[in-house]
Amino acid sequence: MQNLKLQTLVAIAFLGAAVAGAQEFRATISGRVTDPTGAVIPKATVRVTDVERNGATDAETNDSGRYTVPFLVPGRYRLTVRAAGFKEFIRNDIVLDINDRLGLDVPLEVGAASDAVTVSGDVSILQTETASRGGLVFSQFINDVPNDGRDIFNLVFAMPGAYKPSTSQNNQFSIDAIGNATPNINGNAAGTSGRQWNTDVLINGISDVQGSNTLVMTPGLAAVQEMSVMTNTYDAQYGRTGGGIVSITTKSGTNSLHGQLFDRLYSSEFAANTWSNNRLGQAKASVSTNNFGFEIDGPVFVPKLVDWRNKIFFMVSMDRLPNNSAATRTGTVPLPAMLNGDFSGVLGSNGTPVLIYDPATTKLAADGVTYTRTPFAGNIIPASRFDPVGVKLLSYYPAANTVGVGPARTNNFVGTTPENTLTPQWIGRLDFRLSDRQSISGEYGETDYTRYGGFIWGTNAADPSVQATRGVRGRHLSLDWSYIITSTWTFDLRAGWARAENTAANSFALGFNPASLGFP
Repeated sequence: MQNLKLQTLVAIAFLGAAVAGAQEFRATISGRVTDPTGAVIPKATVRVTDVERNGATDAETNDSGRYTVPFLVPGRYRLTVRAAGFKEFIRNDIVLDINDRLGLDVPLEVGAASDAVTVSGDVSILQTETASRGGLVFSQFINDVPNDGRDIFNLVFAMPGAYKPSTSQNNQFSIDAIGNATPNINGNAAGTSGRQWNTDVLINGISDVQGSNTLVMTPGLAAVQEMSVMTNTYDAQYGRTGGGIVSITTKSGTNSLHGQLFDRLYSSEFAANTWSNNRLGQAKASVSTNNFGFEIDGPVFVPKLVDWRNKIFFMVSMDRLPNNSAATRTGTVPLPAMLNGDFSGVLGSNGTPVLIYDPATTKLAADGVTYTRTPFAGNIIPASRFDPVGVKLLSYYPAANTVGVGPARTNNFVGTTPENTLTPQWIGRLDFRLSDRQSISGEYGETDYTRYGGFIWGTNAADPSVQATRGVRGRHLSLDWSYIITSTWTFDLRAGWARAENTAANSFALGFNPASLGFP
């Protein structure tokens, strides 16, 4: 029985590794090592060193002279190749980005191992190991370019092959799908025109979309290391989409401590009044919003207590964006005479009187097909015919406060109510370097969006708003264990979880009892 359990666990582990092999977000360096005549060199020692974390990964060329070093997080690396009878080869300043598949062939020169051939500088390296194409948003771009709303997904529209088909929409991938943009990626995908709902989003290799491909969690801008937008995903590891792939990797700490603290002020003092307010004679609302947060990353190191530099790294980020404003909305409410049953002065949009018929006078016409009814005398409903439940319902309407539009006097109520949102985003990541061959990483983040507003009648139980309060909590988790077993065998086990929790209600209706309206 124990052997069966062990076999089952091993099978599950390798199945997980096979599944996790899809949608790999880290970089890989591979290539061929040759001598001056072009002949391949087997069993050459290849070492790739992470300069910022002082960690090395070793590999060995096979009988065809090829080597592969996978699972490399974005950063700066150094490549060293050694073989008996040849000079040591050193390649500095190799910059790896998210999803990179770099092909780097190494020509060795005959000589003593104590001699070295060093190549330095930012030398262009062709990505010959992948057919996928797209655009890259690197860390400096994220930090330096202003971003309205501090939403990483705004930058998708700056990438080749991605565009916004509707200029009337917001620029953001909104977490709650309110006013969100629907970008086309890679042209018109079947069925959904390549919009957001047909684009897969990955964070650290784990999907961040729901079944409808709408977002689950939005990482804070300061927590993002890089983002790539792939428009042509020819690699078999990508699927589930007829549009594009947006892949994000969060920051991973290094041996140096880094961080930022920010507070951004948005004030209505620097904005003009809205056209709608000017038309209705409403004053500009005074609004002041502070978007604040922080990001810190580095090694787990406490002087004289804990020194896990080169081994354990962390990153923590929090981005809190409140948006407090006021919205002016119009609606149509009963006129004072209507509340007393008097419709004698009510006109339609074309200026003709609106007749109110007495339902008790309904009769079958002589043709046996049509029915006739008699209008109330004077177009006034007698008080004796009022339904008590209806009278109670009318009490929830506010009084008209404008003349209204046209003969029908529609849109005769104008109200300015709060329109407040709060979007705190926080995310944390830990990276453990167990050895030169093994590493473990984990990330967990949340985006808690709440919206309070959308009122028409005001703060009562009958207001049709479902945004008092509306909320979306998006959670995302990724875990990864990578192990380079030999120069030709690698193992990667990845697990992830994404969940979106939605709420929508009118909080003023909590505890409301329909019996209070007169229902039995």
